[in-house]
Amino acid sequence: MQTKTEKTKELLLKEIQQGKYKNRIPSYKSLMNKFNVSQATIFAVLNSLEKEGLIIKKNRQGIFVNQPKNFEGNVTLIVPRSKGVLFSQTIRLTHDILAEKRFRNIVSILSDDPAHEAEVLRGCIDDGSKGILFMPFHESPDSAKALQQLLENKPVIQIDRHYSSVRCDYVSIDHFNIIKAITEYAMNKGNQKIAYLTSERPLRVLSSCEDRLRGYKAAMEYRQEPFIIEAGITFSEDYHTVHIKDEHLDLITNNYFDTIIVENATLAKSLIQVINSKKTGASQNINILTIDTDEVMSNIAPGIKHFPYQYKHIIKRSVDLLCSRIKDGKPQDNIYENILIMPPLSEM
Repeated sequence: MQTKTEKTKELLLKEIQQGKYKNRIPSYKSLMNKFNVSQATIFAVLNSLEKEGLIIKKNRQGIFVNQPKNFEGNVTLIVPRSKGVLFSQTIRLTHDILAEKRFRNIVSILSDDPAHEAEVLRGCIDDGSKGILFMPFHESPDSAKALQQLLENKPVIQIDRHYSSVRCDYVSIDHFNIIKAITEYAMNKGNQKIAYLTSERPLRVLSSCEDRLRGYKAAMEYRQEPFIIEAGITFSEDYHTVHIKDEHLDLITNNYFDTIIVENATLAKSLIQVINSKKTGASQNINILTIDTDEVMSNIAPGIKHFPYQYKHIIKRSVDLLCSRIKDGKPQDNIYENILIMPPLSEM
């Protein structure tokens, strides 16, 4: 469910994208009446747009659309709603890199509802943008169909994960080989019982999660018996709470495993919190390994061996590829680029 602020921002953004306001934005009072919302909601919407560089507030003059010099057009960035570092970083980096190329970044936020993803993709068909940067969250038959329709009208680049059922450009780290390499690292250190912690299947629909799990299984094949722990996740405004089955938690807290490789850094941090709540001291005896971006890793609790990668490389390659597609001006018929970036694991 979208909040009232998110919905109002989405509506106002669409009007800006479609060129309804060539220069000046209506007053606070006019916007309150137009969208039937409170002054606080309009303040929040305009402050968000100002932070994203889409509008400029001028004292005693009003609010204006921020039109860059030699403006090339709008690019829509679609990202899931989250307070996580990765998503705020995606918005900031795309804004900065697109601005260097004289494009304006318009942000569209996905809710937790899978149906909203399809709705947003369809809304981008006639949103006035030149192309789309898309970080998928839920892949469903309806959203896959919406993405296919969108591709028939403008270029789309998927960031760091992709729909498996749609042929579309994407740029990502090599999730399969990075986890395979980390698992082999653990085995080469003499670890005998290596488990892998992932999210439960209904949540593990992202290609990045599936590829990481496949990398673990590939490394373990013929060498050790794989042991996969699926964690339930309850989403909230502060990201999520992790739930692990009692039988798996007993194995962890009784030091059955010497190493647990975790799908991502936030899940690893949650694992440590769950273990510590049992007050067994098990977290000090288990090697916990994970991979995530530099910025996410900087906030991770001690006790986790982590292998960071620079997310900026993924965003830059994504923007470069999109700008190339926009310049070509041709539909993506048969040629698709799947760019996999393998980060250097110098820490190993």
